[in-house]
Amino acid sequence: MNWRIRAASMAALLLCLAAPASAQSLATQAEWQKAVSQKILRGIGLPAATREMNSPVVLKVRIAILREGTIDTVTLVESSGSAAVDEATLGMIRRNGTVPPFSADMAEDRKDLTLPIRFYFNGDAPPGLPATRTR
Repeated sequence: MNWRIRAASMAALLLCLAAPASAQSLATQAEWQKAVSQKILRGIGLPAATREMNSPVVLKVRIAILREGTIDTVTLVESSGSAAVDEATLGMIRRNGTVPPFSADMAEDRKDLTLPIRFYFNGDAPPGLPATRTR
């Protein structure tokens, strides 16, 4: 295969790989909120400070997100009772970096999203209530 065909093939491949990002734009605020919540929760691991804990740990965070999907601020709304768990969780969310940009029906430049974060141990999560992480 000559170099021109290879170059054209590579360019076409790169264009195809870039296309899904625009194809995945979310249509409604509800879709956006679900996608953002899922991405943030997937990015949270089990904090090392929970190793010695045997009862569920629940905290609530407020995440300020800018229109293009940048996480602006992360604040603690309700503490888990453990400063180490709270700080580790906030740090994991901050390191998440970006989330999907706002959907077309969202007019504001910044959106605050409040999420409960739950860590359960030894399978003690209540039925029907999703755990962020379990051990």
